Amino acid sequence: MRLRSLLWLMLLACAACTQEPSPTSPAEGVFNIDPGPGDRLFTVVSVTAGNGDHTLDGVLTAPYSLYVENASAPVQAIILPNTPASVADITLLFGGETVPRVVSNPSENSPGCPPTSDELCVNSGSAPTPVPPGTHEVRFDVVTTPLAIFGASVGGINETHIVQNAQAPSTIWVEGVTEIAQGVFNKANIATSLTVTLLIDGVAEMSDTSPAGSTDAAVVQAEIP
Repeated sequence: MRLRSLLWLMLLACAACTQEPSPTSPAEGVFNIDPGPGDRLFTVVSVTAGNGDHTLDGVLTAPYSLYVENASAPVQAIILPNTPASVADITLLFGGETVPRVVSNPSENSPGCPPTSDELCVNSGSAPTPVPPGTHEVRFDVVTTPLAIFGASVGGINETHIVQNAQAPSTIWVEGVTEIAQGVFNKANIATSLTVTLLIDGVAEMSDTSPAGSTDAAVVQAEIP
């Protein structure tokens, strides 16, 4: 209970101090994978920012959203649809953009993307340079039943990032977190169930669920080794 109260105070304190991010400084990158008329299955090849490289194991189902918080430009995501009809498109909003960049087939892939005939690749204008490992990967996996909108406050002890109007299921990475990773997740509809899992370097450290009918937030926290 004390942990929940502390994180709620952090969320309230930071909600009023957020500002429109600049594409030239660390910002939020949002990739949305929209379902096609086929089986909606795809795999994540890579999600890259100027300060982080990521991937996800296994086959995912669209719709799905990928968030990179505190991301340095440029940002890029590459996915592999199971079939050409599995995914309608992948879109990107970065650094306060209001009009998404949209890629619906490999011929529309963004400049700098690797040549391919079956992968979809979108970036914020150029391909990021691969980043050598230097910091621990902080990741939050969010699912709701049924699919629903949620909001979150994620980050560490020195910096918090607000995620608004997010669509589950989602994966959220936060770059540059040190010492402690933490997140507070609130669902838009109390009739839904929301579960979040915090992973450090791919290892699940803590999960929490806000069950259907509950107004409680789902709260996770873990020390970074």
